[in-house]
Amino acid sequence: METKKKGRNQVSMLAEKIFFKSINREDSIAKKSLFKEERGFTLIEMVIVISVIAILMSMAVPTLSGVKNRANLTVVKSDLHNIMSSLELYYMKNYKYPDSSDTSNTINKIKEDFADLNIKEDGTAYSYETDSGTDAQKYIVSYQNDNSKYYYISTDDAAVVGPVDTKPSFDS
Repeated sequence: METKKKGRNQVSMLAEKIFFKSINREDSIAKKSLFKEERGFTLIEMVIVISVIAILMSMAVPTLSGVKNRANLTVVKSDLHNIMSSLELYYMKNYKYPDSSDTSNTINKIKEDFADLNIKEDGTAYSYETDSGTDAQKYIVSYQNDNSKYYYISTDDAAVVGPVDTKPSFDS
């Protein structure tokens, strides 16, 4: 009987060894396959991320598209205000505004009279008119943007006006 017990013990020990080896082998295979799958992203994950980015971009692009136009308009308004300040200082010294008898009628013509005139746009972008050739008492400085709208400043308004559809003049 002891030999039967011994034989059974050996068989059960052998079965245990085989069982534990198979568990360890399965465990190591599971670990290997687990690490193997974590090396990259699945196609579904990539599609989801790209979709989220596309949705965010579709919200951001329309918001940012008008920023450059608004910035340019702000520069023009600032330039018109600077021109107005310089013209008023000129008037306080000379009791008249610079004449606009020259046919060019641009700020570049009178820009040389102002040492401290600081404008961002080119002076040819602004039109300058006075009520008379000499001894001018009124002025209009206007700017036409890309959409054919006018922004202007004058002695009557003393502030930037616009956008308007027609070019400002002393007649209107």
